[in-house]
Amino acid sequence: GLFAALAAAVVAVVTITLRTNAEYNARNESIRDRLRSKPRAVSEHAACRMDCRFITSRDVEQTLIDGTYDAKHSTPNARPCSRVALNSGRVRAIWADCRDDTRLVTVIDTETNHPCGVC
Repeated sequence: GLFAALAAAVVAVVTITLRTNAEYNARNESIRDRLRSKPRAVSEHAACRMDCRFITSRDVEQTLIDGTYDAKHSTPNARPCSRVALNSGRVRAIWADCRDDTRLVTVIDTETNHPCGVC
């Protein structure tokens, strides 16, 4: 009856949600694995932004460990290297996914707007 139909609907929603979460997590892991697989470089701009925004190298590395892909702030069609935004805690790191290396382009503190000068 009604209860069985309701129970089946709940099971379907939970199953779809779990599958979607698993796919989301697998995509994040795949992106992080690709970025971690290459030597890393830090642009002068990123180093300056890290300094003025009180973001450490460890904070930046953490984005490659557990960061979540941020499609809104990524530019996959950027040339010569696609740009990948990863969020971890208060830190958003923008990485250039280049053929020979993974380059930190800039970092953002998503909680505090630090008054940085020109970098």
